[in-house]
Amino acid sequence: MGSRPGVGYNTPASYRVHGWVSFLLTAIGAVVVLGAFLLVLEVFLFAPWAYPLSRRPPLVGTWVGDFRTPSGVNGAVFFDIRHRMGQVTSARSSRGLEAKLEGEERWCFPHGRRETYALSGSADSDAENIWVEYDYSPKAGSPGVYFSAVEGTLVDYRLQLYGTAAVYDGKAFVGVAKDPDVATPTKFFLHPGTESDFSSLCQQLK
Repeated sequence: MGSRPGVGYNTPASYRVHGWVSFLLTAIGAVVVLGAFLLVLEVFLFAPWAYPLSRRPPLVGTWVGDFRTPSGVNGAVFFDIRHRMGQVTSARSSRGLEAKLEGEERWCFPHGRRETYALSGSADSDAENIWVEYDYSPKAGSPGVYFSAVEGTLVDYRLQLYGTAAVYDGKAFVGVAKDPDVATPTKFFLHPGTESDFSSLCQQLK
């Protein structure tokens, strides 16, 4: 007896189906392996402070604190620090590759003055060298203290930062000789907190 064509044999169509299935499985496997590799790099090399697996104090999250400039200006600050997996930078080339930071920062000062900016920056793997900056543009009629960048370190569960201010008098930025806030860095001590904590600090400013 002869056999019917196609019975018990792979047809060209079935080869194509198996080919696509193999391709998809390989692609999925490659994505999983790449993701695992990136996670290992992040947890153990670039940004251990962004993942609970490292058991280190976290740098990502929301931070709140108040400060007093050398001239006596009081203020409060709120940082919402985030990090996306695989995002590194060599902007501070002398330090090599560092994990990129992004997020939002808010500042408040006496007499109701408030500022909100997009946050950017970087940190090394131990969070011993943190750099946070933002682009600021003083609004017309809003003289006061502005910080273009702050830097510092993460110690346990507290951010210890400092930054040199730029002082805007309503028309232009004043020189170092005219204001101690320009000549002397301001110290910041931030702790984990919420937007509500930040609002409470702002309400206490005089």
